[in-house]
Amino acid sequence: MSNSTFNKVLSVVIALLLWVYVIGEVNPTTQHTLTSVPVSLLNMETLTSRGLAVAGNSEYTVDIVVEGQRADMSKLTMDDVVATADLFGFGKGQSYIEVSVKIPDPLKKVEVRPARIPVNIEELVAVSKPVRVAVNGLESEGQEVGNIKLKPNQIEVSGAKSQVDSVEYIQATLDATKILENGSTLQVTAVPIDSSEAPVRNVRLSSEYVEVSAKLYKLKDVNLKVETTGDLAEGYEVSSVDLPSSIKIKGARSTLRNISEVSIEPINLTDISSNTTQTVKVQLPDGVELANTNKYIEARIFVREVVSKEFIYDADEVQIEGLPEGYHATIQTPEVKIKVIGEETLMESVEKQDFTLSIQLDDADVSTASAKVIVNHTKTVSRIVVTPEQLNIMVNEES
Repeated sequence: MSNSTFNKVLSVVIALLLWVYVIGEVNPTTQHTLTSVPVSLLNMETLTSRGLAVAGNSEYTVDIVVEGQRADMSKLTMDDVVATADLFGFGKGQSYIEVSVKIPDPLKKVEVRPARIPVNIEELVAVSKPVRVAVNGLESEGQEVGNIKLKPNQIEVSGAKSQVDSVEYIQATLDATKILENGSTLQVTAVPIDSSEAPVRNVRLSSEYVEVSAKLYKLKDVNLKVETTGDLAEGYEVSSVDLPSSIKIKGARSTLRNISEVSIEPINLTDISSNTTQTVKVQLPDGVELANTNKYIEARIFVREVVSKEFIYDADEVQIEGLPEGYHATIQTPEVKIKVIGEETLMESVEKQDFTLSIQLDDADVSTASAKVIVNHTKTVSRIVVTPEQLNIMVNEES
């Protein structure tokens, strides 16, 4: 072999060795794991058309093992990888759906973990939920946001039945620093909230925003007037009513200026025979609201068992007082009955002679008239009911 031929062969061998070195050492084949690659769900619309929806968290991820030469691997990004799961043909219930992966050539997919994802498919429902306002950013203790108006005040929530059922209300969070005394209107993001006050995901809202109108109100403490109506069950009486003596209200400064007391709607005592609690409603003037701390006011009503005794008095047993000199009075009502009510231990010793009945006449009573019965007594009792309360009398001049 000539030197020329030998040199050529040697050059080829060296070139091959260099190529093998470069491929094997400088740019080797390697593997890399892409973690938390998001999986897109395909053909969701086919579920919707059949009245179905994916329940739970629909944000699935997988880990993908990719193989290729180092130079190619160094160029790979998460955006180059597409992972999908096709929902076409699946029905109600839980199914394990294969994850398909596309990666750029010349890289190869080695493994997908997990290879299948669990997807729970439920009935698609739509339910209207109330909108509630949460207020943030209020720094002054003497102020609160009031006169809140919402548009809309209900929003339709649609999605998988379990997800929609978990929504308690729609929250619109209001930034109080943007509310003025004369009123402001803001557009606020609507967020579905569950019973634990956490956002509910994977549901759709008929409106993504709520228009909230509100005013910045002043706070004021006022007295609370308590009234009752109705009668307790036979044999019972009210021993006490536990209710705040004052409450906090809110409104415009000019509106609150002349308000020092508000009343509640009368507490209904009809047929109550045991201690009970009632939610009471406060009667408020126009433009005035309860402060947030007083939204729900409860009255605790304590009752006790009582007994009663009845005594009857003839007309001549009723004393006539205040009769002008020179006049004579006759009680026309034949008898008066009193019903004395009290605790059993105190009522045991109560007798008729413990009570005296009288009527009081003034100088003007000089003809046929009526007078209220007055009962005086020395015993401790809870209540006395007089029947009749007024007695008919005849007043004549003495001859």
